[in-house]
This record gives sequence, structure tokens and C-alpha cells, in this order.
Amino acid sequence: MQDPSTFMKSELIFPSGESLPQCWLDPDYHVAVSHIAASHV
Repeated sequence: MQDPSTFMKSELIFPSGESLPQCWLDPDYHVAVSHIAASHV
């Protein structure tokens, strides 16, 4: 079995070239989304 490797999520890319989802890259993404949703109520 191969040893695990450590790497930054920001170094990942999709083979299609599509951008990574913001929720993968920003640990506070859920907070920002909650504030946006609350302001639209």
C-alpha cells in the first residue's frame, strides 16, 4: 500500500479544468453563505 501524502487543497485541479468549489477552498464559506441567506429573508 502507498504511504499517504499531505497536500494543500488549493493545489488540486479537476482534469476538466473546472474551478474547485469555494466550499473546498474557504474554511469560512459556510459562515459567508449563512450571512448572505439571512440578509435575503
